[in-house]
Amino acid sequence: MWRETSEEDANHETLIRELLDNQYRCPTRIVAFNTSKGWSRDVTADIADELRRRFAEYDHVPVSVEEFLEIARR
Repeated sequence: MWRETSEEDANHETLIRELLDNQYRCPTRIVAFNTSKGWSRDVTADIADELRRRFAEYDHVPVSVEEFLEIARR
């Protein structure tokens, strides 16, 4: 499944917050696009690393995030 994000919300902090707020059901890969410069990049590992760093700040981590981190580790 594909979820498009508005240009205003397409940033690192918003994505991390939405993942931790359980707004994504089953994330498996995160790809950044810059259509004006003509590139795309898989940022799954970068986002997974950031989520792992932030675990200490949260009392509860959604199952969807735990599963995403397991997939990203492979």
